[in-house]
Amino acid sequence: MPVALATLSLDGTLRFTNARVHSLLGLEPGALEGATIDHLLTVPSGVLYQSYLLPLLRLHGRVEEFRLDLRGPQGVAIAALAYASLRADENGGASLVELALAPIHERKRLEDDLVRIRQAAELAPAMLFQHVVRDGEPSFMPYATNVLRTLYGLTPQQVRERDDVLFERVHPDDREALLEARLAARDKGVLWQRRYRVTLADGRERVHELVASGRRVSDRETHWHGMIADVSDRVALEEAVRDKDAAERASRTKSEFLARMSHEFRTPLNGIIGFSQLLAMPGAPPLVPAQRQQVQLIERSGRALLQLVNEVLDIARIESGALELQLRPVSMRARAAAVLALSQPAAAAAGVTLALEPGPEVLTLADPNRLGQVVANLVSNAIKYNRRGGTVRLACTSDGVSVRLEVHDQGQGLDPAQLRELFRPFHRVGPAYETEGTGLGLVIAKQLAVAMDGEIEVQSEPGVGSVFTVRLPVAPPAEADDGARDAREAAPVHPAHGPRRSVLYVEDNEVNVRLIESIFALRPAWSLQVATNGADALVHAARAPAPDLLLLDLRLPDTEGEVLLARLRARPGWEGVRAVAASADAIPAHIDHALAAGFVAYWTKPLDVAGVLSALDALLAHRAPGAAQEPATGTDR
Repeated sequence: MPVALATLSLDGTLRFTNARVHSLLGLEPGALEGATIDHLLTVPSGVLYQSYLLPLLRLHGRVEEFRLDLRGPQGVAIAALAYASLRADENGGASLVELALAPIHERKRLEDDLVRIRQAAELAPAMLFQHVVRDGEPSFMPYATNVLRTLYGLTPQQVRERDDVLFERVHPDDREALLEARLAARDKGVLWQRRYRVTLADGRERVHELVASGRRVSDRETHWHGMIADVSDRVALEEAVRDKDAAERASRTKSEFLARMSHEFRTPLNGIIGFSQLLAMPGAPPLVPAQRQQVQLIERSGRALLQLVNEVLDIARIESGALELQLRPVSMRARAAAVLALSQPAAAAAGVTLALEPGPEVLTLADPNRLGQVVANLVSNAIKYNRRGGTVRLACTSDGVSVRLEVHDQGQGLDPAQLRELFRPFHRVGPAYETEGTGLGLVIAKQLAVAMDGEIEVQSEPGVGSVFTVRLPVAPPAEADDGARDAREAAPVHPAHGPRRSVLYVEDNEVNVRLIESIFALRPAWSLQVATNGADALVHAARAPAPDLLLLDLRLPDTEGEVLLARLRARPGWEGVRAVAASADAIPAHIDHALAAGFVAYWTKPLDVAGVLSALDALLAHRAPGAAQEPATGTDR
C-alpha cells in the first residue's frame, strides 16, 4: 500500500511496520524490529506525538489529519498526515496505537509555495491588487495586500466592498486623469499605467505609480490585476538628475560665457597695459611728471581690471569644480619670501614694513602657483588694512602633520560681525569707496586652501590687528619648488647686438601686432615678420626658411593655432621650429591642450612687456624657455 502503517504500544514501542514505512525511511525490512517511536519520527514530531497526539487519542480514541514528520534518509524530514486510533491488543489487554501515515510531498510543496507567494506579496514594497469595475456600480478591490496600509493608511477590508475611499486620497488634479487612463486602457486593450500624487492622512504628499492589465469579463465588467508602488524617491532622483543635467548645461554655458568674456577683456587690456609699460620703459621718449603719472594710472587701472577678470574666472572655476591643481612638495617659507619680495613696492607706498620670521624650511603639499596666490592675497589684505607705520609679519611652523603660515597685521582689527561677513564675495571691510579691490581675494584664498585639503583661520582683536593662518598638509621630504631657482634664472639677457634672430608673428588683431612691433623695436638685433592669418603664414613658409621662433595667436580668423603649427612643421625644414602660443584664452584646459600640441610656452594676454623681453631673450639665445617670464605673462614648458 502507498500508506505507511505502524502499530505501537502506549510506551512508544513499535509492534508492527509495513514495507512502505521501511521504503520511506530508507531501511531494510525488519530494521525497526524492537525500535521505538523515536526511530520513526523526527525529534520535534516525537515530542508532538507524546505531548499532544497521545493525550488526544486517550480522550477521543481517534485523531485525523495530524501533521507529523518521518525521519527520512540522511535525516531529511518527510511530511505526512497521520490518522491514529486506539484499540485493544489481541488479548483484550493494554491498548495499542494504530497509525496510518500518508506522505504529503506535493501538497506540502504547493502549500509552502503558496505561503511564500503570500509572504512575498505582503513583504513587497508595492501593493498587489485586483480591481473590479462594473458599469453603473462602485468599483471595489476583492484582493489587496497589506501594503495598502502603508501607501494609503487603509486596510484591505475597507476597499473590499468599494474602493472610492482609496481614490479620494488621489490628488484632485490627478484623479480624473487617472480614471480616464483606466477607461482608455480598457478600450484600447493596453496596460493601465499612470503616475499620480497622493495626499496622505497626515498631509504628506507622495507620488504613486499604478500598472495593471485588464480582462473584460463581460460587456459591463472588467477585472484589473496589477500593482501600485510609491515612486516618490525615484521621481525625486529623476528630478535631481534632470536638475543636475540642467545645472551642468548652465555651468558649461557660464564657463563658455566667462571664457569669451575673459578673452574679450584681455584683448584690449593687452594694448592698454602693454603700451603703458612701453611708455614708461627706459629708452622711451621722455615724459613730463604729469604724463608719467597718467601712464602709471593707465597701467594701474588696466591691471585692476585684469585682476577682477582673473578673480571672477577663479570663482567660476571653483564653483563649477573645474579648478585644476598640480600638487607637489612646496617650501611654504620660500613661497612666503617670494610674495614679500613682490609686495615690497605696495608695502612701501602704504608705509608698511614686511618681515618674515626665521624658521625651519617646511614642505607642504600644494599647487605652487595657487599657494602663491593664497599667500599673495593674504599679504595684500594685510598691507591694505594695516596702519601707516605698521608691520606685516609672516611666520612658518609645522607640527609634523600640517604646515602653518601666519600673516600678522597691526591694522584696525575686526569685530565679530565683520568676521562673520569676511569671506562673503564682494564684501569689503569699511566703506567701499575707501578700500581698493573687489572683495574677492579672501574668498578665493579660502576656497583655494580648502581645494588643497587645507583651511584658513582668522583671529582678530579690534584696535590691535588680525592674524590669518593658512594650514595645509605636510609633504614628505622632497625637492621643494622654493622659488629660488626661478629667481636665479630670472636674470634676463639683453643682447643689443649679436646674431640676428628671426621671428614670425601670426596675429589678426592690429593693436596686438603694434604692441609686439614696439617690443621688438627694443631689440634691434631681432627681425620680426607678421602674418595676419593662417593662409598668409603658409604663403610665407613657402617662400622663406624657418624662423628662429614662431609666435602664434591661437584664435585666427581662418584656423586654430594648433592646426597651423602642425601644418607649418609639416613643411621641409620647418620640422623643429620652436613655437610660442600667445592668446587671451586663459582656460587651463586650453593651455594644456596647446602645450600638448607642441608649443614650448603659452603667453596669456595681456602680456607683461618685461616678461616677454626676458622670455624672448632666453628663447632666441637657445636657453631653457620661459624661466624669465613673470607668472602673469603665461605658462611655459
